[in-house]
Amino acid sequence: MAKGVGIIGGGVQAAQCALALAGMGVEAKVIAPSLSLGFDSASAEEIHLWPLMLRAASHPLVTLYTNCKVKSVAGKPGKFVIKALKEPRYVSEELCTACGRCEAECSVKVYSKQNGRKVAHSAIHAPVPGANGAPSAFRIEKNGVSPCRVSCPLGINVQGFTSLIAKGKVDKALAMITESAPLPAVLGRLCTHPCESKCSRGKVDEPLFIQSLHRYAADKAPGGIQYRRKNPAGSRKEKIAIVGSGPAGLACGWELARRGYSLTIFEAHGVIGGMLATGIPRFRLPREVREREVEAIKALGVDIKSGVTVGRDVMYSDLIERGYRAFFIGVGAQQNNKLNIPGEDLEGVVDSMSLLFTLNLKVGAGVGANVVVIGGGNSAVDCARTAKRRSKGEVRILCITKEMTAIKEDVDEAIKEGVLIDYMVSPVEILGDGNRVTGIKCQKLKKVEFTPEGIPIMEPVPDSEFSIKADHVVVSVGQKPNTPALNIRGLELRNNNTITVDPLTMETNIPGLFAGGDCVTGSNNVVSAIAAGLQAAESIDRYLRGHDIRKGRSLEKPQPAEVDIKERKASPYRRASMSSIPLSKRRGSFEETNLGLPEKLAKREAERCLNCALCSECKECEQICEPGAVFHGDTERQIEIEAERIINFIQGNGTRQINRDGVYNVIARDGGLTNQLAQASAAAVEAAIALRPEVEERPSVTKASGSCPETQPFQSAPPVSTEPRMGVFLCRCGESISSVIDFAEVTRQIARLPGVYKVWDISQTCREEGSYEIAQHVAQEKLDRVVLAACRCCNLEQVCFSCTDRRVLCRRYLDVNLPPGTAVEFVNIREQCAWVHRDDPAGATSKAIDLISAGLARASRPAPVAYTERPIEGRALVIGTGSGAAAAARDLAALGHSVTLVADLDKARAGKKNIPGPVKELKELKLDCYPLPGTLDLTGVPGNYEAVLKYDSRVSRIKAGAVILD
Repeated sequence: MAKGVGIIGGGVQAAQCALALAGMGVEAKVIAPSLSLGFDSASAEEIHLWPLMLRAASHPLVTLYTNCKVKSVAGKPGKFVIKALKEPRYVSEELCTACGRCEAECSVKVYSKQNGRKVAHSAIHAPVPGANGAPSAFRIEKNGVSPCRVSCPLGINVQGFTSLIAKGKVDKALAMITESAPLPAVLGRLCTHPCESKCSRGKVDEPLFIQSLHRYAADKAPGGIQYRRKNPAGSRKEKIAIVGSGPAGLACGWELARRGYSLTIFEAHGVIGGMLATGIPRFRLPREVREREVEAIKALGVDIKSGVTVGRDVMYSDLIERGYRAFFIGVGAQQNNKLNIPGEDLEGVVDSMSLLFTLNLKVGAGVGANVVVIGGGNSAVDCARTAKRRSKGEVRILCITKEMTAIKEDVDEAIKEGVLIDYMVSPVEILGDGNRVTGIKCQKLKKVEFTPEGIPIMEPVPDSEFSIKADHVVVSVGQKPNTPALNIRGLELRNNNTITVDPLTMETNIPGLFAGGDCVTGSNNVVSAIAAGLQAAESIDRYLRGHDIRKGRSLEKPQPAEVDIKERKASPYRRASMSSIPLSKRRGSFEETNLGLPEKLAKREAERCLNCALCSECKECEQICEPGAVFHGDTERQIEIEAERIINFIQGNGTRQINRDGVYNVIARDGGLTNQLAQASAAAVEAAIALRPEVEERPSVTKASGSCPETQPFQSAPPVSTEPRMGVFLCRCGESISSVIDFAEVTRQIARLPGVYKVWDISQTCREEGSYEIAQHVAQEKLDRVVLAACRCCNLEQVCFSCTDRRVLCRRYLDVNLPPGTAVEFVNIREQCAWVHRDDPAGATSKAIDLISAGLARASRPAPVAYTERPIEGRALVIGTGSGAAAAARDLAALGHSVTLVADLDKARAGKKNIPGPVKELKELKLDCYPLPGTLDLTGVPGNYEAVLKYDSRVSRIKAGAVILD
């Protein structure tokens, strides 16, 4: 059966209402849209009410459901069901101790408005930055997926590694990159960086220089590449064969090796890397960089056999017989397309792959004096720049379109190096002397269109033919793979020799045979080839495990986060420029042209990021959180709350009026905070009156399992000998204290003091496990005094402005778990030492020793007389001038309490609105009524008050457990 009252709303009124209900013995279930009870911003008025909100949140009869939006209310009085949507907080309210280490570690700074001004804080922070909250558990601000990450074919967390570089954590930045893809130094040099075209910073000035930051992490991480395995090496016994050691084959092998598979890569060339070795000039990708990347992959257990051609040296059927269970084809597109024009067979006419292979791998190879490159893609630019380094004459590119399709930065570098480019020009004939090329005949174009297959349709300009001198012509108009040479019977190929695959799974028409990279797409870029290899690895893993290779996968990209750049604080710096070697040193040299970013410039460039997704999901907070409270996989959840009655506070927070019996809709009225709190208390009384029969029959209620009952006063220790047995406990507070204060030094100094039996350190004393550990030590070592150095200040029962919900829990758990009679002294070494002296560990340690010593001095004093219980008077005494007092007396009497009213009875008789009328009616409610006396003396303590009423001719004495003054 449903129990208690559901309170919809998270403001101050909801807190007051919950506390009032709990005080009357009624369970209160607060469904708050905010992250903490009571307020959503750190305004002065709301902070002033902190003790009220903490008392409400900490009461055993109050249950908080924060960050919840009510979706529906069903049922009837006594059996209501409130359905709500609890939005993700990404931090466990039960585990988080608000130690603040995650916030200090967070590499992302975001901004929110507090009282009309922007306040900077980390992506993980307290519910209200700069103020206490109940619960105080932190939250993480997220804004979906950043545009750069969505546009990355590899799904690399660009914002994540960028934020880590900004904080100087280069090793961790590289680890984040290599969690998604291999070959980081290759990608840092050759990636076509589609992420930059989607960068939100481009709306401010220029996009972030993401590619250079990627390279910086790969080149400068002190620890180098440390690939993380997902499963132990060799844990999967199935054998896998990969054909081709280019980027697609290396990526596929890398991922499968991380998953524990044994695999072999077969490479036809004598050098490993495929197109990375044979098709990319050394001034763009140095041999040392490529080899370092390959060695890191081989270190995972990947076996690479070079100089072995599948289809000639070993057949596909042979590999099956050798026990290989799955296959991946990742051969490149190394057969050049023809121009099909006269003179193409002359000596001196070469294809781009042949030129690059020769100049990359053969020492002393050269080119002619005047070189013409025909094409407009990346290979054409690479050929032209390579030839320029060896040619003594002119190097020219003929491009049939208005723009080159190659990467713009590389085109700009080619022009800077002296390469000439003719646009909208088509070759007509290659001229020669009957044996060797001497020139090329061209014509100008006025229009170029392409068929769906990519074949150009050109419209020449009449009478525009001209000739160019050339003794070397390089044809770079696209490549296709030589897949027929694989000799795989039944493999389905397209007209251009590319392999037909399922675009989602990369599986061919032959089960267990997968393909990706240039052999599927035709000549393409490195990042696309790596993406295909990773996509195929996922399919191969599923295939070998017998799982559905399509289930749960999609080619659809998530929607990128929407960013209002006006709300973001942008770094004032412009996009960084990468330095390069002088032009004078490039001729005749294959030294790497671009030098990368220095540390200072890389950090500054990383700081330009607008943090579109807010939290970058770098997981630094998750790694440093000792209790394991951070959970980035948190999702929204549907919850159901049962209640007998509902109080709905409508305060402009999206709450709607609920019109049904048993639901009290409360609209905040004018008149200031005092009237609103009174209104909340009145609603609580009205609901409690409706539940009076049930309340009277209901036993006392405590919180659910895992929580503690209502706080009880500490029982003072009985008189002990002059030699107390004291134990000192130091709270590490998730290392937020121990990372500053030298606990070893504190232990050495404190252990020498008189009466100290031993010093222990505890992970977190505000968790029940921590208090239980303390209780065990107290019992085992027969301690009678405890000094706890943590975040709590005193052992008083009161709630003050410096209290937090964790301090209340610390006290409450100790009350429950410590042996009876154990005296406790609290010392706050968190705020007073570790936090205020964070930059002075020695000073913080010295101060902590002094504070703990003072706490020991207090604890060593003779114990007071043991606490003696006194019966609590059951009568309530209400004293006032009329209307308010009479209304309070009426409501208390209606709830079944014995009440004495001392008031202006003339006003009570007036029968004003909402006030009990004649005295007779008050007496019918079992009220004892007295007129206001001449003088009134009130003495006693809570639970045992005595009021002395003095009239002209008589004196009346009234005993009461509680007094209400109006």
